[in-house]
Amino acid sequence: MIQMDVKAAIMLLSTLLLGIALGALGAGALSRQRNEQVQQLRRPLGFVAHMEEVIQPRDSTQRAKVDSVLALTAARNDSILQGANTQLHSALDSMRAHLDPMLSADQRSRLEKTAQLAPPLRPAGEGRGPPPGGRGPPPDGRGPPPDGRGPPGDRPPRGGPPTLR
Repeated sequence: MIQMDVKAAIMLLSTLLLGIALGALGAGALSRQRNEQVQQLRRPLGFVAHMEEVIQPRDSTQRAKVDSVLALTAARNDSILQGANTQLHSALDSMRAHLDPMLSADQRSRLEKTAQLAPPLRPAGEGRGPPPGGRGPPPDGRGPPPDGRGPPGDRPPRGGPPTLR
């Protein structure tokens, strides 16, 4: 009788551990996928391809006109990000200068390590390259985009903007 209880406990524990492992792997995969999508949009071609997918130009003439506007916008976005990085770097340096007399050596060390880990806002085009199996531009008006999700208007909403608490 005790041997059956031990077997049942082992089976229950192993099922629990398997569930925890699968849940952690699934959450990690979803987070990685979302980060790759965000990084793809930061690249000029990712931005242009995404906007083309949303707009869905009627023909090659309209696509060429739309692409020229999107390319200019992508370049302007890069310029904005570069300026933001300069301002952000300056603001963080100022913060550290103000905090320096208040912090212990250990606290300063932790702050510096954290500052080194934080990635800058990257201009489009910089990054790790395209995600594995990344999407290309949609076919020329034929069918859904390569990911099979259909046009953006047919997709379920993904939630609203973040709220501050």
